[in-house]
Amino acid sequence: MTIQAKQKYTAEFKENAVKRANESSNVAKTARELGIKENTLTNWVYQYSRPPKPDKAVRTDEHLYDELKRLKKDVARLTEERDLWTRRQRTLRDAQDRLCQRNTVQTAWILEQSVDYSVALLCSMLSVSRSAYYAWTTAAESRKAQRDKELKTVITAAFI
Repeated sequence: MTIQAKQKYTAEFKENAVKRANESSNVAKTARELGIKENTLTNWVYQYSRPPKPDKAVRTDEHLYDELKRLKKDVARLTEERDLWTRRQRTLRDAQDRLCQRNTVQTAWILEQSVDYSVALLCSMLSVSRSAYYAWTTAAESRKAQRDKELKTVITAAFI
């Protein structure tokens, strides 16, 4: 058994063969007349019947469109983070008297802003783990906080 070298056919020969096969509508007969295998001619007919592949220019446009979409998404995210950062700074200025309660202030701010923004984004901005935030939201009030609340009501009642 001998191995035959793969024959190369010109594009013009292939096009003419496909044209003849389409005209006669008998691929086997056309292949015998041209001295090629029927399977080869069938493959050529299939290849030439498909629409041509898109140009590189179209692919470049698609690539640019994808890049533009990604960049717009990044701009929206960064704008959102900037706005949140501004709000956070304002909130912390308002709460300067409670800076010793820094974690409480931050988690309270996250809770307040979670109506408009995702908790994951807010936590990452403030470097607070989500598990710590959720633990804070479900935690019972501390004894000190309860005592402070009682004292506040007593003081308020004394001065009113």
